[in-house]
Amino acid sequence: MKKQDKGWAESEQPRIFILWLPPALFQGKDRHGQKTLPADIMSRSLNAISVLVPNSLMVDKPNSCFGKINIAIDLARAFGYRRYFELTTGTTGREYARAQAGFESCSRLVYRYAVYFEDDGLPIDFRLDGEDTSTTLQEIREKGLEFDVILVDPHHTYLCSLRDLHDAFSILKPGGALIVHDCDPPNKECAVPEFISYVWCGVTYKAFIDFVLDNDSVEYFTVDCDYGCGVIFKKP
Repeated sequence: MKKQDKGWAESEQPRIFILWLPPALFQGKDRHGQKTLPADIMSRSLNAISVLVPNSLMVDKPNSCFGKINIAIDLARAFGYRRYFELTTGTTGREYARAQAGFESCSRLVYRYAVYFEDDGLPIDFRLDGEDTSTTLQEIREKGLEFDVILVDPHHTYLCSLRDLHDAFSILKPGGALIVHDCDPPNKECAVPEFISYVWCGVTYKAFIDFVLDNDSVEYFTVDCDYGCGVIFKKP
């Protein structure tokens, strides 16, 4: 990045990533009486920052495509994740080919397939036309299948989003990570509870917040990219 006489070039504006951790994690105190993070949580958080934000700064370039799959792949490189799963719908996801290039093993469940699915020519392990995923998830659990990293890009109603978070977490290995799409809607117009065409983030962000605040076995933060990507680590 080069500093010019009249400031930074417009295309080189630094992009700031904010790591937010829940106050409850700050359990200790330093010699000045300030609350501190436990060493293991601090280490994992800093490791994640260094992976996702090289040199603590990411430059937002024109036509940048850094997003949910980049996060999944970068975390895989950092923590040795090999098994990838995604829980998406006929109108979400859309990045499976890139995921296949970054993991040894990939599987996916697509529900609401009948609503609209643009065929990518890649296999769908579990295909459901409707919204009910309970039987399929039970089959996955009974087979003992677990995954290192799971992308959750749900139908963005509150009920579907919260259900998918719980289901994905149930088949996530300890130490693994969930990547949750659409956790930071850019405006109120796209953050509505019922489906709209074009850009719809819905209320997945609400389900994300409720899920992590009600779960003592996670560490989490949100990455400011691609409509907001929540990252949830399952404690070992």
